[in-house]
Amino acid sequence: MIKLDSKELKSSLISKILVETLPHHGHFVAELNGKVFGVLSVKPEYSKIESNINLFDIYKLIKLYGPLIPLRALSGLSLLDERPAKDACYIEHIAVDAKQRDHGVGTLSLDEALSYARAARGYTKLALVIAASHKKAIKLYERLNYVAILEEASFTSKFFVGIGRWVFMEREL
Repeated sequence: MIKLDSKELKSSLISKILVETLPHHGHFVAELNGKVFGVLSVKPEYSKIESNINLFDIYKLIKLYGPLIPLRALSGLSLLDERPAKDACYIEHIAVDAKQRDHGVGTLSLDEALSYARAARGYTKLALVIAASHKKAIKLYERLNYVAILEEASFTSKFFVGIGRWVFMEREL
């Protein structure tokens, strides 16, 4: 079993919730020699997280990690209310193992998201939400033609998940 610090645990819980509870075809996994080092989840439409999670999933997380972190993560994430435009395909989750960063995995994953959005038809944009503190990821998105369309402060998400500012980004397909 992989040991995670509290920051990595929050990220892992969020990943587990998003990847295991949303039934759609936009899940991609980057792996090498059987080891997963990146994940991507793209949806043809945006939906708030709490509408997609059932009580059994929440129970499993609480049983595994105790009540505080899962409930804080769910509560904080449900506060993000900004919705991408109707013509935008939505990157719901992207993560790359820290040891594999700066090797092109994020770029390749975003290329997959772009291909998926183009194939989904009817969409003219690809959208995502990122914590404003993730400057390195924001630079990658900007290099790949994503534009910040809104930056939002949230004292509530700061309290629940330790992230107080969010950037909503889009790019043309």
